[in-house]
Parts: sequence; C-alpha cells; structure tokens
Amino acid sequence: MAVIPMKKMTLFALKRDRKALLEFLQRRGVIEVTDVPLSDDLFYKSDSSRQLAHFDRCQNAVRQALELLDHYAPEKKSMFSSLQGKPELSLAEYDEQVLTHEEAISAARRMVVLSRSMAEAKAEQARLENQAAALNPWLSLDLPMRFRGTKLTTAFIGTVPEALSLETLLSFLAEEALDAAVHAEILSTTPDQTCIFVLCMKPQSGAVENALRAHGFSLPASPTKVSPAEAAQEYRQRIQELDAQIEKSEQEIVSFAAMRPRIEFLADYYAMRREKYQVIDKLSQSKNVFVLEGYLPEPAESQIERDLVPFCAAVE
Repeated sequence: MAVIPMKKMTLFALKRDRKALLEFLQRRGVIEVTDVPLSDDLFYKSDSSRQLAHFDRCQNAVRQALELLDHYAPEKKSMFSSLQGKPELSLAEYDEQVLTHEEAISAARRMVVLSRSMAEAKAEQARLENQAAALNPWLSLDLPMRFRGTKLTTAFIGTVPEALSLETLLSFLAEEALDAAVHAEILSTTPDQTCIFVLCMKPQSGAVENALRAHGFSLPASPTKVSPAEAAQEYRQRIQELDAQIEKSEQEIVSFAAMRPRIEFLADYYAMRREKYQVIDKLSQSKNVFVLEGYLPEPAESQIERDLVPFCAAVE
C-alpha cells in the first residue's frame, strides 16, 4: 500500500462563511481536522454538547425505527443487494431530503413511541395472564374474595398450606372451635394447598379463626372485588383489548414502510451533523473569524486551494 505524504493546513475564514465552508470540506472528505489551541483572549471555543446530545437521540430513534421496519415490514432484497452499497445523491437531492427531514424524524420518533407502547401492552398482558391464572383455584367461589360476611355472619376465604378434604376441615373445626356452627366448602385442592370458604356466626368467629390459624390459614394475596370468575373474565377482556391495541400499532408501523429511504438518509444525515459540530468544537473562533487546522494529502493541496477561492478565506 502506497504511503501518501500529508501536509498541515491552517485556514482563516469569516464567521459568516463557517457553515458553508465546513459543509464543503465535509463533502470533500480529504481533511483530518485537529484541535486548534487558543492563541489569545480574543478567541474562544464552542461547546456543542447540547447539539451533540440531540443528534445522538435522533440517531438512536432512526436506528430503532429501521429495526422496527426490518421486523414488521422487511424489505425485499436480492441476494446481491448488500454488495451494491448506498445509492449516491446529487447535491440537489441531498438538499431536498434535508428540507423534509423533520417529517422523516417525526415518523421515526412515532415508531419508537409505538414500539414502547407495544412493549408496555405486552408486559400488561403478561401481568393480567398471571393474575387470571392465579384465580384458577378460586373459580368455584361465587362471591368476591374480599367478602367478609354479613351483619350476622363472618366469612373466611383463604388457604391452608396442605391438602385437606372437607371431612378433615370440618373435623378440626369441630374439635378446636367447640359448639361453632359453620358452613365450609373446599374450593380447590393441590398437594401443597387447599382453598377454602368458611362461614360462621359472628359470636363464634374468634374461635373459628383461631382454629383456622392453627392450621396455617392465610388470606389471599390479591383478593378480588368481584367473584373470581368475573375478575378472570375482566382480565381476558382487557387482554383482548391490548391485542387489538398492539395490532393497531403494528399496522401503523407498517404504514411507514414507504418512508424507509428517507429514514435511512437520516442515519447518514445526523452522523454528518454530529461530525460537523465535533469539528466546530475544535475551531478557534472570534466574533468575526475562525481558524481551522488539519492535515490533508499533499496531492489534494492545490485542488483544495482552488476550491476555496469563492470563500473569503486564507490558507497556509
């Protein structure tokens, strides 16, 4: 590989030409800009951290939007498309894309919002599915799980950490809550847990509760305000609503497929904008002029000097 000699260049130009001149040099892509030390108090350095952070956010939105389009509206490409590279734009086409870039970045941001909304909806669905599954042992209960009795009665709805039959339940209640008239139901049983419903008269509630507590009775962690079957139906209905919401969001993302080329342009556009502001931070500037230093290939020196003639600039 040939080694090309490099030359240091110092450029002095008017501040009013900075934007056009930097964009011109950026398009040429032959100068490696270096940091210019401040020579005296007349000069200062820019701080573009706010702009750079903005470009980073935009680039992140563009990247996420393109990933979403690849997932929900994949582009049909030939097996050799990866070898073709990106299509070149004329300066007029570039300027046209820049003029409408706000619409494209708005579309990218909208897709990111939709993606976040879908993720939240799916997380909500998982939570609701878990809650519905947790109600399965209680579906035979036709009362709210928060039911605590009537004016004259006390209800105990909960679990004991063992497999119990109705006969066993009634037996230990009779032994430990003497003379207590109770109504008991086994709602469901597993090897490790039994869900029960017990109803007794209020004067006997203390003795019944003590008997139940002695066998590890505990209240449900998330008791429902309606019957478990009704609550499970509400959860299923909400899951279906979220399904529709997710589908609608997916369709909206697909509707942006035609904007893919414009969003792809933004990936390069914001990278260029970021690079430009990084260069600005390296300049030494005063109220009316700026100084740029860097290195360029020696063969390009004369051409760059000729190209800079239209600008009010001096080159060393």
